Amino acid sequence: MISVVIPTFRKPEMLRQTLAALEADAGALGPDCEVVVVDDGSPGEETGGVIREFSSRLPLVDASYPENRGRARARNRGWHAARGRWILFLDDDIRMRPGALSAHVAAQREREAVWMGRVVTAPEISDSILFDYLDTRGTAKLVAGQHPPARYLLTQNVSIPRAALERIDGFDEDFGTYGFEDMELAFRLEDEAGAEFRYLESAVGEHVHHHSLDEYLDKKRTCG
Repeated sequence: MISVVIPTFRKPEMLRQTLAALEADAGALGPDCEVVVVDDGSPGEETGGVIREFSSRLPLVDASYPENRGRARARNRGWHAARGRWILFLDDDIRMRPGALSAHVAAQREREAVWMGRVVTAPEISDSILFDYLDTRGTAKLVAGQHPPARYLLTQNVSIPRAALERIDGFDEDFGTYGFEDMELAFRLEDEAGAEFRYLESAVGEHVHHHSLDEYLDKKRTCG
Protein backbone atom coordinates (compact mmCIF):
# COMPACT_ATOMS: atom_id res chain seq x y z
CA MET A 1 0.00 0.00 0.00
CA ILE A 2 1.01 3.59 -0.65
CA SER A 3 -0.21 6.28 1.75
CA VAL A 4 -0.45 9.82 0.40
CA VAL A 5 0.15 12.25 3.29
CA ILE A 6 -1.09 15.81 2.77
CA PRO A 7 -0.66 18.44 5.49
CA THR A 8 -2.80 21.51 4.92
CA PHE A 9 -3.31 24.94 6.43
CA ARG A 10 -5.71 27.65 5.24
CA LYS A 11 -5.81 26.61 1.57
CA PRO A 12 -9.19 24.89 1.11
CA GLU A 13 -9.58 25.57 -2.62
CA MET A 14 -6.07 24.39 -3.41
CA LEU A 15 -6.64 21.32 -1.24
CA ARG A 16 -9.79 20.60 -3.26
CA GLN A 17 -7.73 20.60 -6.48
CA THR A 18 -5.08 18.38 -4.88
CA LEU A 19 -7.62 15.79 -3.73
CA ALA A 20 -9.65 15.85 -6.94
CA ALA A 21 -6.53 15.13 -9.00
CA LEU A 22 -5.92 11.93 -6.99
CA GLU A 23 -9.34 10.37 -7.56
CA ALA A 24 -8.67 8.43 -10.77
CA ASP A 25 -5.30 7.03 -9.71
CA ALA A 26 -6.50 6.15 -6.22
CA GLY A 27 -9.52 4.39 -7.70
CA ALA A 28 -7.32 2.36 -10.03
CA LEU A 29 -5.07 1.30 -7.14
CA GLY A 30 -8.03 0.31 -4.98
CA PRO A 31 -7.02 -1.14 -1.59
CA ASP A 32 -3.35 -0.46 -2.35
CA CYS A 33 -3.87 3.27 -1.71
CA GLU A 34 -5.03 5.60 1.04
CA VAL A 35 -4.97 9.39 1.41
CA VAL A 36 -4.18 10.88 4.83
CA VAL A 37 -5.06 14.55 5.27
CA VAL A 38 -3.80 16.53 8.27
CA ASP A 39 -5.48 19.89 8.74
CA ASP A 40 -2.94 21.78 10.84
CA GLY A 41 -5.43 23.90 12.75
CA SER A 42 -6.96 25.90 9.90
CA PRO A 43 -9.45 28.53 11.15
CA GLY A 44 -13.10 28.29 10.19
CA GLU A 45 -14.98 25.40 8.62
CA GLU A 46 -13.89 25.54 4.99
CA THR A 47 -10.97 23.11 5.17
CA GLY A 48 -12.96 20.61 7.20
CA GLY A 49 -15.74 20.89 4.65
CA VAL A 50 -13.36 19.97 1.81
CA ILE A 51 -12.10 16.95 3.76
CA ARG A 52 -15.67 15.77 4.41
CA GLU A 53 -16.54 16.33 0.74
CA PHE A 54 -13.82 13.90 -0.37
CA SER A 55 -14.31 11.33 2.38
CA SER A 56 -16.79 9.51 0.14
CA ARG A 57 -14.73 9.97 -3.03
CA LEU A 58 -11.32 8.80 -1.79
CA PRO A 59 -10.01 6.20 0.71
CA LEU A 60 -9.44 9.14 3.05
CA VAL A 61 -8.10 9.20 6.60
CA ASP A 62 -8.66 12.45 8.50
CA ALA A 63 -5.77 12.97 10.95
CA SER A 64 -6.48 16.65 11.62
CA TYR A 65 -6.06 18.48 14.90
CA PRO A 66 -7.36 21.86 16.11
CA GLU A 67 -4.10 23.71 16.81
CA ASN A 68 -1.51 24.93 14.32
CA ARG A 69 1.74 23.10 15.12
CA GLY A 70 3.79 23.43 11.94
CA ARG A 71 4.50 21.38 8.84
CA ALA A 72 7.06 19.02 10.37
CA ARG A 73 4.71 17.91 13.12
CA ALA A 74 1.76 17.66 10.72
CA ARG A 75 3.71 15.40 8.38
CA ASN A 76 4.81 13.21 11.27
CA ARG A 77 1.23 12.92 12.45
CA GLY A 78 0.20 11.97 8.92
CA TRP A 79 2.68 9.17 8.33
CA HIS A 80 2.16 7.80 11.83
CA ALA A 81 -1.57 7.57 11.09
CA ALA A 82 -0.89 5.91 7.72
CA ARG A 83 -0.80 2.15 7.07
CA GLY A 84 1.20 2.06 3.85
CA ARG A 85 4.56 0.48 3.18
CA TRP A 86 5.43 3.61 1.19
CA ILE A 87 4.63 7.20 2.19
CA LEU A 88 4.07 9.77 -0.56
CA PHE A 89 4.38 13.28 0.83
CA LEU A 90 2.34 15.72 -1.20
CA ASP A 91 1.74 19.42 -0.54
CA ASP A 92 -1.77 20.84 -0.48
CA ASP A 93 -1.09 23.01 -3.53
CA ILE A 94 0.14 20.26 -5.87
CA ARG A 95 -2.19 18.91 -8.58
CA MET A 96 -0.87 15.52 -9.68
CA ARG A 97 -1.15 14.70 -13.37
CA PRO A 98 -2.88 11.44 -14.36
CA GLY A 99 -0.74 8.41 -13.68
CA ALA A 100 1.64 10.13 -11.24
CA LEU A 101 0.48 8.20 -8.19
CA SER A 102 0.60 4.90 -10.05
CA ALA A 103 4.13 5.78 -11.25
CA HIS A 104 5.30 6.10 -7.64
CA VAL A 105 3.80 2.70 -6.79
CA ALA A 106 5.43 1.04 -9.80
CA ALA A 107 8.81 2.60 -8.98
CA GLN A 108 8.71 1.50 -5.34
CA ARG A 109 7.69 -2.03 -6.33
CA GLU A 110 10.65 -2.24 -8.68
CA ARG A 111 13.20 -0.65 -6.31
CA GLU A 112 12.54 0.79 -2.87
CA ALA A 113 14.17 4.21 -2.65
CA VAL A 114 13.41 7.87 -2.06
CA TRP A 115 11.68 8.64 -5.36
CA MET A 116 11.51 12.36 -6.14
CA GLY A 117 8.75 13.25 -8.56
CA ARG A 118 8.79 16.23 -10.88
CA VAL A 119 7.04 19.51 -10.00
CA VAL A 120 6.23 22.22 -12.55
CA THR A 121 4.29 25.43 -12.36
CA ALA A 122 0.64 25.06 -13.34
CA PRO A 123 0.24 26.81 -16.71
CA GLU A 124 -2.67 28.97 -15.56
CA ILE A 125 -0.59 30.74 -12.88
CA SER A 126 2.66 31.16 -14.81
CA ASP A 127 2.75 34.88 -15.51
CA SER A 128 6.35 35.97 -14.95
CA ILE A 129 9.95 34.95 -15.50
CA LEU A 130 10.08 33.94 -11.81
CA PHE A 131 8.13 30.77 -12.61
CA ASP A 132 10.32 30.00 -15.61
CA TYR A 133 13.32 30.20 -13.28
CA LEU A 134 11.77 28.00 -10.57
CA ASP A 135 10.96 25.32 -13.15
CA THR A 136 14.68 25.00 -13.96
CA ARG A 137 15.79 24.25 -10.38
CA GLY A 138 16.31 21.02 -8.44
CA THR A 139 15.56 17.82 -10.33
CA ALA A 140 15.00 19.80 -13.55
CA LYS A 141 18.79 20.17 -13.74
CA LEU A 142 19.38 16.41 -13.97
CA VAL A 143 20.43 14.69 -17.18
CA ALA A 144 19.11 11.26 -18.20
CA GLY A 145 20.20 8.54 -15.80
CA GLN A 146 21.58 10.93 -13.18
CA HIS A 147 20.47 10.40 -9.58
CA PRO A 148 19.48 13.44 -7.51
CA PRO A 149 21.51 14.50 -4.48
CA ALA A 150 19.75 14.41 -1.11
CA ARG A 151 19.49 18.21 -0.98
CA TYR A 152 17.04 18.19 -3.91
CA LEU A 153 14.34 16.53 -1.78
CA LEU A 154 11.11 18.51 -1.54
CA THR A 155 7.99 17.29 0.19
CA GLN A 156 5.89 18.53 -2.71
CA ASN A 157 5.98 15.13 -4.46
CA VAL A 158 8.23 12.42 -2.98
CA SER A 159 7.67 8.80 -1.92
CA ILE A 160 9.74 7.26 0.87
CA PRO A 161 9.75 3.73 2.30
CA ARG A 162 8.08 3.76 5.70
CA ALA A 163 10.94 1.70 7.15
CA ALA A 164 13.38 4.51 6.34
CA LEU A 165 11.20 7.09 8.09
CA GLU A 166 10.89 4.85 11.13
CA ARG A 167 14.64 4.43 11.30
CA ILE A 168 15.21 8.20 11.64
CA ASP A 169 11.94 8.99 13.48
CA GLY A 170 10.61 11.22 10.69
CA PHE A 171 10.81 15.00 10.59
CA ASP A 172 12.56 17.09 13.21
CA GLU A 173 9.70 18.92 14.94
CA ASP A 174 12.00 21.70 16.10
CA PHE A 175 11.33 23.11 12.62
CA GLY A 176 8.23 25.03 13.66
CA THR A 177 7.94 27.31 10.63
CA TYR A 178 8.45 27.04 6.87
CA GLY A 179 11.86 26.16 5.52
CA PHE A 180 14.32 23.34 4.93
CA GLU A 181 12.68 20.74 7.17
CA ASP A 182 12.56 18.52 4.07
CA MET A 183 16.24 19.00 3.23
CA GLU A 184 17.22 18.19 6.82
CA LEU A 185 15.12 15.02 6.63
CA ALA A 186 16.92 14.08 3.41
CA PHE A 187 20.36 14.40 4.99
CA ARG A 188 19.35 12.03 7.81
CA LEU A 189 17.75 9.60 5.36
CA GLU A 190 21.08 9.46 3.54
CA ASP A 191 23.43 9.43 6.55
CA GLU A 192 21.45 7.36 9.07
CA ALA A 193 19.10 5.20 6.97
CA GLY A 194 21.38 4.63 3.97
CA ALA A 195 18.57 5.64 1.60
CA GLU A 196 19.00 5.81 -2.16
CA PHE A 197 17.68 8.86 -4.00
CA ARG A 198 16.09 8.50 -7.43
CA TYR A 199 14.31 10.79 -9.87
CA LEU A 200 10.85 9.81 -11.09
CA GLU A 201 10.29 12.06 -14.10
CA SER A 202 7.00 10.35 -14.99
CA ALA A 203 5.35 11.41 -11.71
CA VAL A 204 4.46 15.03 -12.40
CA GLY A 205 2.72 17.44 -10.06
CA GLU A 206 1.61 20.95 -10.99
CA HIS A 207 2.17 23.68 -8.40
CA VAL A 208 -1.04 25.73 -8.31
CA HIS A 209 -0.02 28.31 -5.69
CA HIS A 210 0.80 31.70 -7.17
CA HIS A 211 3.55 33.74 -5.49
CA SER A 212 4.67 37.24 -6.37
CA LEU A 213 8.40 37.91 -6.26
CA ASP A 214 7.99 39.71 -2.91
CA GLU A 215 6.07 36.76 -1.45
CA TYR A 216 8.69 34.32 -2.69
CA LEU A 217 11.50 36.39 -1.19
CA ASP A 218 9.63 36.57 2.13
CA LYS A 219 9.52 32.75 2.17
CA LYS A 220 13.26 32.62 1.54
CA ARG A 221 13.85 35.04 4.45
CA THR A 222 11.84 32.72 6.68
CA CYS A 223 13.95 29.80 5.51
CA GLY A 224 17.08 31.75 6.39
